Amino acid sequence: MKLQLFSYIDQVIEYKESLRFELEEAQKAIDDLFTSIFSSRDWFVNYSSRIKEDDSLKEKIIRQDYFRRYREPQAMFHQLSDIIGSRIECRFINDEEVAYQALFKHFPYPNNGGFYRSDRDPRIELRLGDDQPKQQKNGFSSYRIDGRFLGRTVLNFELQIKSIVNVFWNEIDHKILYKNYNYVVTEAFVRQIMASIKGDLELIDRQLQMVYEHLTSLDQAGSWSPNQQLESFIGRTIQDIYVMPLRESSNLFFDFRASTDLLTEFLFTRVKYESKEGMASEFIRILEEASRAKLDEVRFGYTLDFDPPIDYHSDITREMGDLINKAVNENLAWNFMVAILFDLNPDQKQREIFRTFVDYIYFRIIHCVRSTFEEEGASPADHEGIIDEISMFYIRYSMVYPDAIYFTLEGLEDFKKVLRHMIDVWLTQGDSEAVFQVFTEAYASQEIEGRLGEVEDLQAHQEKGGRDHGHND
Repeated sequence: MKLQLFSYIDQVIEYKESLRFELEEAQKAIDDLFTSIFSSRDWFVNYSSRIKEDDSLKEKIIRQDYFRRYREPQAMFHQLSDIIGSRIECRFINDEEVAYQALFKHFPYPNNGGFYRSDRDPRIELRLGDDQPKQQKNGFSSYRIDGRFLGRTVLNFELQIKSIVNVFWNEIDHKILYKNYNYVVTEAFVRQIMASIKGDLELIDRQLQMVYEHLTSLDQAGSWSPNQQLESFIGRTIQDIYVMPLRESSNLFFDFRASTDLLTEFLFTRVKYESKEGMASEFIRILEEASRAKLDEVRFGYTLDFDPPIDYHSDITREMGDLINKAVNENLAWNFMVAILFDLNPDQKQREIFRTFVDYIYFRIIHCVRSTFEEEGASPADHEGIIDEISMFYIRYSMVYPDAIYFTLEGLEDFKKVLRHMIDVWLTQGDSEAVFQVFTEAYASQEIEGRLGEVEDLQAHQEKGGRDHGHND
């Protein structure tokens, strides 16, 4: 004699078949409604639906032990929340929230049980009072909204909202784990692997969204060169791959925007004046290195010590290198910036990339001062001494309380405004003290008190030490 369970399952399936017309009517009405609402939205990708198959229905009755919970097959059938399943697919994870919020506009009329009626088809209702997204058994969250169709028979349906990557994730999770009943000794390990895959997919989603936003903004970015657009894209990638995960995992919050700007400007400086192909190749290289990054492998939070010391090109770059090295060992933003720099250049020795980075900052500053002298009609060759003094003074000033903003294009543009006045004083008075007084008056009111005094102490110390050391070319 067969188990009563199997007879129960057969009765449920027979009842479902008796409602075939009602189910198809409900499915068509639901399809028409959501397609008409969302198909014209820019974030919309696809819509799909299905009536629950017999095999899936059998599996769910057994897995949920419905036979013991609902003695009447018809009562059990009407408890199923997803006898009809519909899914709105959107581009990105962020679009899921956009799609969910749009539902409130089209289901404005409240009914009992937390349901809201459609303004286009009063037979269709959604329960919009629940918290969304809902937590799933696999530990992740998903937008799953209960609905019902008020036809000759009340039929339940479930509306899912999923991005492209979450559609893919749902498929692999459902096939590999959700309906895999084989005994797996290492199930916890498999779960960890799946969680890692989910994290990688979310990263891909963010990168795809950045690509989309970049492409859609090209027409509006007339004042931006292609190179600036690539740098901006890499900057956002660094924020998403390195900075945001650090904030989430370590609860460390610091302003990394200037550091990101300086880092991306440096990464592209070697190819900025080459061909477009060279710029594109470097862009792809950086993107590939960043996509392989693992935050726990980035050497953040460790002191930076080179043994033997780096052999810099001159005393002035040695001093600057020491100041930056000190900042790396004391300042979170500088420490993280250099850690990312090393991570994005794994094939280059760290001491070499660090020295190149120091040289880059120094020559950026010296070029800023020299070019401003030229713009003011003064030959740099005739003013080498004061140019070196101004450059080193600015470096020392910037590194007392180190902030990467002073070395970015934006920071140097601000410096040039003061520098023009300094040069004017030099050309008319020839007095270096008066020149630095201009700097003091311009910066003292907006900077941390005591910075300029520390610069003067450091300058005096370095000048004393400089008498004991020769040039190291």
